Amino acid sequence: MEQYRKSLELNGLRISRTKTECMVCNFNPDETVPSVAEVKLDGIALPRVNKFKYLGSIITEDGSITADITYRKMSGWHKYINRSPLQSKNADKNQSQGL
Repeated sequence: MEQYRKSLELNGLRISRTKTECMVCNFNPDETVPSVAEVKLDGIALPRVNKFKYLGSIITEDGSITADITYRKMSGWHKYINRSPLQSKNADKNQSQGL
């Protein structure tokens, strides 16, 4: 990881030491994942996570899309429930008129 960090910094890029996390993926449930030593950046171990958000999608260590689908469904419901009163009034009016 240190070589990767140094190479990036030589080209003007930096790795955020506070935001960077580590995840080990196992996309084949029939195989066990070998034990992975801590990944360190500047001598500090990166926190391990079992899922993270990338470009709006939730990526999980087992490759399933269940967490992403659940998140998107909840986001949709949240937007629907928190719509403006004017939208709610018009939607309810149109629904009662059969539109």
